[in-house]
Amino acid sequence: MPQPNDDGKGTPPGTETPPGSETPPDFESWIGEQGDDVKALLDGHTRGLKSALDKERKRAGDLEKSLRDAAKDLEKGSEAQTTLLKLSDELAKTKTENAFYVAAHRAGVNDPDLAYLAAEKNGLIYADGSADFTKLKETYPQLFGPVTKITK
Repeated sequence: MPQPNDDGKGTPPGTETPPGSETPPDFESWIGEQGDDVKALLDGHTRGLKSALDKERKRAGDLEKSLRDAAKDLEKGSEAQTTLLKLSDELAKTKTENAFYVAAHRAGVNDPDLAYLAAEKNGLIYADGSADFTKLKETYPQLFGPVTKITK
């Protein structure tokens, strides 16, 4: 059983949080405190992920365009045309949602799914997935700030 430390709380020696090493409020704060070597490692690691994400976005855009072009060639009002147009609309909505989630993370949203529903309900999402996060924050301030962890 650990012996009480100088703090009188029974904290095992060596497990105290050293002064100045408190957990930063968010990732951006933490990375800002790191040295250039850590930042370079992180940049190298994420560069490939960003490239893959950009390629997927382009592929989805190309697929949506192809679906719409194919629908134009079909008989107007046919079941096949209706199906292709519906698929292209679903793909466009998915692209918009994905772009919203990326932007929401950057804007400091702590519950992106709920923020999407609120922004959609209030007409704050644009076709490209960007949103009026200023208006969203004014209307729903609880969607912004640090994530609150619930412990049992």
